[in-house]
Formats: sequence, C-alpha cells, structure tokens
Amino acid sequence: MEIYNLFKPFEIEHYEVDSCACKNHKHTFFEVTYILKGAGTYFINGNKFDFKGGDLFLIMPDAEHYTEVSTTTSFLFIRFNNIYLQAQQSGGRQYSDLGEWIQKLEYILQNGHGVRGPVGTHTGDGPLVKAVCEAILQGLQQPQTLQKELMQQLMNTLITIVARNVAMLNLQQEGQPQAGRDILLYIHQHIYEPEKLKAENIAAEFNISLNYVSEYFKKHTHDGMQQYIMNYKLSLVEIRLRHSDMRLNEIAREFGFTDESHFTRTFKKHRGMSPSAYRKNLEAIYQLLKKRNIRLVWMRTTSVEDERHNTRSKAFKRYARDLDDYNRIADEVMQKHAVPVIDLYTFTRSLGSEHFVDHVHYDDSAMQLQAAYIAGYLQANRSLILKRIGVPKKEPPQSCLFLVFL
Repeated sequence: MEIYNLFKPFEIEHYEVDSCACKNHKHTFFEVTYILKGAGTYFINGNKFDFKGGDLFLIMPDAEHYTEVSTTTSFLFIRFNNIYLQAQQSGGRQYSDLGEWIQKLEYILQNGHGVRGPVGTHTGDGPLVKAVCEAILQGLQQPQTLQKELMQQLMNTLITIVARNVAMLNLQQEGQPQAGRDILLYIHQHIYEPEKLKAENIAAEFNISLNYVSEYFKKHTHDGMQQYIMNYKLSLVEIRLRHSDMRLNEIAREFGFTDESHFTRTFKKHRGMSPSAYRKNLEAIYQLLKKRNIRLVWMRTTSVEDERHNTRSKAFKRYARDLDDYNRIADEVMQKHAVPVIDLYTFTRSLGSEHFVDHVHYDDSAMQLQAAYIAGYLQANRSLILKRIGVPKKEPPQSCLFLVFL
C-alpha cells in the first residue's frame, strides 16, 4: 500500500474526473475533501460511503481510503500536516492570526478518528460549507492580491466548521441525549478555563442540579466528572507533546497545572507512561533487536470500546483515544526505521464490534479472520518484507524473521 507525504505546510488542489484509478492508500497528513459535483463511493478503513455533490469528508492520517466515481466528479482537496500544526501552536503568524484556531485543530486530532461518513451537514452548515469551498476554488483559479492570506482565512473557516461537526457526530454516534451532548460540548469548549469547569458552574450554566451532573457522568462516561475532564485534558496534552515544540512548563501553565513537577506527576498517575517514554521504549526495543540481528515486523494494537471495557473491567480503565495515540507513536517509530507494519487495528475494526466476546477478546470467527489476515499479509508482502529487513536472498527467512506482539 502506498503512503503519501506532504512536504509543505498545506496544499489546496482541485481536479475533475470521469473515472478514478487511485488505489487504496494512506497518508501522513490531514485531508478535507469537498465534492463540488458528481457522485460515487468513498471507501475509508473498510467502510463504504456513497457521496454526492455537497458532501464533505475528513480523512485522518493513516486512514486507508480510495474513491470510485459513478459520474463526472469534481473534487476539492485541502491538506495540511504537522508543520502547519506547529506553526499554529507556536503562535507564528506566517500561516494564521487566529489565537484559538489551534484548539479547533486539537478537537479534530482528538476526535476525528471516530467519525464515520461525511461531515459538514449535521449542524445545518451545508450552505456555508458550499460557499466557503466555492470561494476557495475561485481563489485557486483566479489568484489576486493577498491571495495566500485570503486562502488561509477561508481554510481556517472550513476547519472550524469541520471541528464543530466532528463534535456533534461523535456525540450522536455515542448515543448521547441532547442534554448530555450540550454538557460535554461545553466542557470541550472551556477545557482551558478551569473555573468554568467546576460542577457548580456547569450546573448553573444549564440550570440543572448538581446531582444531575454527577449522575449523568456516572451513567454515560462511567467516570466522575472531574475524572472525565482530566482524561480529556491529558489527551490534549498528548497532542501538544506530539504536534508542537512547546516545553513542558509551557504546557503545564496553559492547562492550569501548578508547575512542571505537578504536571509530570499527574500525567504519570493517569497514563502510567508518558508518550515520550513510550517512544523511547520502542526505540530501545528496535535497537536491542537490531543489535542481536533480530529483524522486526510490527503489529498495530487492536481497538478497544470504552463503554464495553469500562463497564466490565473492575481492575483498570482503557480508552480508545489512548490506544490511538500510542498506535500513532509506534507508527512514527516504525516508519523511521522502515519496519514492516501489519495493520491489525484497521482490519479488526472493519469486522464490526459484534465480534467482541468481552471487553478485550474476540469470537472464533474473528480470530480466524485475524490469523488469515496476518498470514496473507506476510505471504503477499514476503519479498518486500525480506528486502526491508535486509535478509539475503539465499538466507532462509525463518532464521532471522521475528514477529513481536506488544
């Protein structure tokens, strides 16, 4: 499978096709796709979505996807990468003057992987999306004075719309009642304002009792309110660590920790290991195996469903967002060292949640399919794997190929 990279902060592209010959692929950047006209099907991570003119899709990094068109179709692509994110985070004005824009990006980074299907129409934003995308297309085709700045502002507007719709889609897919959605959205919007997140202030904001706030969180998130807020805050901290150059003391101050020491203790208490420590461990594993002449094939960790696990497991909590974060860190390390990766995560998700037999295990049919997928991958990519791990053609592969499950 081909993996595409973006070697500039952002890119806007438009093309019209009668047929689409693109194969299943993934990329390391974010892609917002708007269908100006036409119809067809989007295949994303094993899921199939019919599209038409006016639909807007968010493609996250590492998502496997491709399209098929059934009539002449016009696509508008808006792409951006980590360089773009870091520019926003550092407050640089080269790409944006919007002080709160990074928070919209953070929401997409945190919640975008759970989105299924098109975005941009679940909050009545369809006409606004159409107007913004047509303005972007006009600017692309007819460059004028201050063109870069104008395109930047239009792009920021579109990202904000996407973030708003991602928020609504995630809560709808989780089956949250409207009152609960409003409370969670309020928390997400004010995560940088600790005073507004006190229980009494939330109760006053929605004119409800303190008891209702507490009962709602226990029922729908299986955590207390403060635990939910802390988990969400730390997930944003992980995004800062991964996508910015901010120092720990800067992150600690922004998220309301007393100092860097308080921040570090809290992070380790709730996460067990920091992302930087996890990255160092993976690097150490790779170097150890390399030193012993053992070649590595990595397998991405399978998914977890928050509600299913956290209502059945009494020992500890597990969250899909954490697993996604650590899978992405592992992806970066493996890509750096050209280690072959078996994407069992995406494959297993495509099978559907009905194959879970409890909070972490699968039924026999799913395990058989997983085994077939692994064997098929190794067989189909045998020559590529042997080349990437440096096995001489005459050397028996079983003498130097080692599959690690972690």
